[in-house]
Amino acid sequence: MNLDPDFIQTVNTEMDYKVFPVPNGDCKGLYITNKTATSFEVRELGGGTSNVAFDYRIMALRKNYENVRFEDHTNDPSPEKMRARRAARQRDSEARSAGALPLNDVSEPAPKTAARATKQR
Repeated sequence: MNLDPDFIQTVNTEMDYKVFPVPNGDCKGLYITNKTATSFEVRELGGGTSNVAFDYRIMALRKNYENVRFEDHTNDPSPEKMRARRAARQRDSEARSAGALPLNDVSEPAPKTAARATKQR
């Protein structure tokens, strides 16, 4: 089986990837052999010779993200705060559409900026 070129552009097939064949009929089972960066072969277990159709699933690491495991979400806002922010943006959007708010008026506070020290003369 040749891998789709678009798929190869999105995952790193130079590293180990897994192929899970699923037979669509009666056979002795399937296994994968001769994996390369661009293809793999599917064989039947026990020297079987059936010609059964099959589906397959491939698990591979995303290209350029090979070493990324899980993102740290320790400092993310709570789901309740995120829902409240979304609701406030939706209310503002609806109010602006109805003409009740000017385009620059929003319910959310402006982002905090660093205060500047000013010299007085």
